[in-house]
Amino acid sequence: MSIPPAQDRSDLPEPSDPILAQPAAEPEPVAPPEPAAPTPRGPSQRPGAWLGEWFTRRRAIAAAERVTAEHRASIETILALSDQRGEAAETLWTSGHLVEALRLAVDAFRALDELSVPESVQERVARARAAAAAEIPPLDPAMGAVHTERYEAIQVARRAWVRVERARIATTGALRWQRARRIVGLLLALAALGVLVWLAVRSPPRVDVSASGQFPGAQYAPGNAFDDDEATEWVLPDGEAGWVEARLSPPRDIGKVRILNGRNGRFGDRAIQDYEVTLYRGTEAVAQHEGSFERIDASPEWTDVPIGGRGITRIRVEALSHHQRGTALAEVAWDE
Repeated sequence: MSIPPAQDRSDLPEPSDPILAQPAAEPEPVAPPEPAAPTPRGPSQRPGAWLGEWFTRRRAIAAAERVTAEHRASIETILALSDQRGEAAETLWTSGHLVEALRLAVDAFRALDELSVPESVQERVARARAAAAAEIPPLDPAMGAVHTERYEAIQVARRAWVRVERARIATTGALRWQRARRIVGLLLALAALGVLVWLAVRSPPRVDVSASGQFPGAQYAPGNAFDDDEATEWVLPDGEAGWVEARLSPPRDIGKVRILNGRNGRFGDRAIQDYEVTLYRGTEAVAQHEGSFERIDASPEWTDVPIGGRGITRIRVEALSHHQRGTALAEVAWDE
């Protein structure tokens, strides 16, 4: 057997050759990238801008104008299919067919996979995808609380996703109608708030009655002349003349006064004969009228007193004289 000749290595560098002895060069460090300049705050980032957009829908309308009818129709078909399956799943779930309901809910959710996930629902969709990927039991008895949570997570995320997508493909007409409804709703809410504030701060209407006197007994009190009850009367003691008045708060604008003479109920022996009605604004008498009743009437009728004024604070009726045993007055009223 022949041995091959030794290879001539004279042309190879010795270990001490500087090419071998030189250590490998270390890569130069790469400078970290410069931090990106902060994005200027746009209209959507200004405080309160989102509220303006919520009412005006200006950017949404501009985006809707760029959506073609074909694209809108294709998206709506996907959403309708998802809704159809989701509603069917809900029907099965409420009727107790839990496994099939969960399967159909997963199908309804996955029908949206052709669409990009909106940023506002990404977390919900991520949780729902994990729930949809989990194993589904073969029979209803194996369903438990964890499967109920999965079903609800899937359906909630699907509805939220569909809702956002429908808003994104809304037509300009629908967005303008939405804008009109929101603005009108705001105006109505402001009007209602104004009414509530006015009701809260205004003084409640009040009528405080006083008189020069009364016949003993609560059934003859001065308030009977201003209680809107024709069957009650203010009555003075025998043989006395006198006055009764109402203090009005807040002041009223009165167009006309009306009075109903008394008769002392079933006795029919007391009534005003001559009277004087005076309207006051503070301490100032702004209108006055005198009149008389000829007799005691078994069925008294209302008598118009043709005086009025603005900002009236008091109405006084003074009995200057009376019929038979004394003074009786059934009612005082006014038209505003």
